[in-house]
Amino acid sequence: MNVPHRARIWLLGAASAVLLLIGVVPQRCIPERLAPVSSVKGKFEGRTIQVTAPGSGKSVVPGTVRIAMDRGVCQVSLKTDTALTPLCRAGAGTIRVQAPAGSELVLDPHGNPGAYEITLGPEWHPLGPKTRHFFLLPMAITLAVALASRGKLRLPLVKLGAPRACFLVGVAVISGLLLYPVIHEFGHILFGVVGGGEPDWAAVVWTPLGGEEPHAAFSYLPQGAGPLMSAGGTLLPTLAALVLLAAWALLNKRVSWPLSAVLVALPVLWLISTLGCLFELYQNSHMDALAVHLGLAGPLRLIFSVSPLLVAVASYTWLWMQYRRRRKAMGVGEGGAH
Repeated sequence: MNVPHRARIWLLGAASAVLLLIGVVPQRCIPERLAPVSSVKGKFEGRTIQVTAPGSGKSVVPGTVRIAMDRGVCQVSLKTDTALTPLCRAGAGTIRVQAPAGSELVLDPHGNPGAYEITLGPEWHPLGPKTRHFFLLPMAITLAVALASRGKLRLPLVKLGAPRACFLVGVAVISGLLLYPVIHEFGHILFGVVGGGEPDWAAVVWTPLGGEEPHAAFSYLPQGAGPLMSAGGTLLPTLAALVLLAAWALLNKRVSWPLSAVLVALPVLWLISTLGCLFELYQNSHMDALAVHLGLAGPLRLIFSVSPLLVAVASYTWLWMQYRRRRKAMGVGEGGAH
C-alpha cells in the first residue's frame, strides 16, 4: 500500500516528536522494571551521597563512578545489609564497580567540595540516560526537517560570502572554546559567592584549552549553597545572552555588520547550551538541583528545571519574527530568492 507523501511526513514528524518526548522523560519517572538504571549527577555539599543498585534480574550490577574533587579525596564504599565495605579513595577519576542488586553505593567527600556522576546498571540500556542522550539531537533535527518538508518552515539560504562566513565560524569557535566556558564557570563562582562561598581561584579551570575539563572550585561552600552555585552555570550565560539580544535590538541599525553579527551569534550559541537542561532532568543537577532545593515538585519542578530552555525557544522565535519582518520590509516575500 502506497502511503501519500504528506501522510509519510506526518508519520515521521509524529514518531520523532514521540521519541523526543521519551528522550526527555526524567529517569526517576521510568519504572525500574523497564529501565533498571540508577543515574545521578551533582555537586558535593559536604554530605554523603547514596545510590541504590537497581534489581535488574542479575545478582551483580555494573556501575561507573566519576569523581572530580576540588579539595581532598572522596571515600567510595559499598553498603549491604550486613556491612559497609570500602572500595577506594579518589580525588579525581573514573571508577568501575560491581554492586550486588539492592546494595547501596556510598560516596563520602568528608565535607570537601567537588562533583560526582554515578551510573548503576547497563551503560547502554535502551531507556538509560546515555542512550537517550545519544538520540535526542537526531530526533530534534528529524522533527525540524519533517516540519520544513510540510512548508511550515522555509529556511532561506542567506548568501553571506566567504569573508562573512569565515567571520561567523571564527565567532563560533571562540565562543565555544573560550567565551562560553568562561562565563559558565564564572556563573558558578558568582552564584556561589552570593550563597556565601569562597572561591579557590588557583584551582579554577576556565577553558578546555589546557586539556582539562573546565570547572569552578571553592575553598569553602556553606551547607545548602551548592544548588544555587550549580544553577549559576546555566543562569549567567542565559542572562548574558538576553542582554546581548536586547543590545542588538536597540543598536543593530546603528552599528556595523560584524558587531551586529556578534551581538546575535553569541547569544544564539550560548542559548543552544541550555539544551543541557533536558539532560539534567535525568540526574538532578544544575537547574533541577535548585528546583529540588526550593521544594518544587511535579509540573512546577519540570517547568523550573527547563526554564532556560524555554527562554532559548522564546528568543529564537523572536529572532525569527524579526527576520521575517525585515524581509517583508525589504519586499522579499515567501516566493523570493532563497
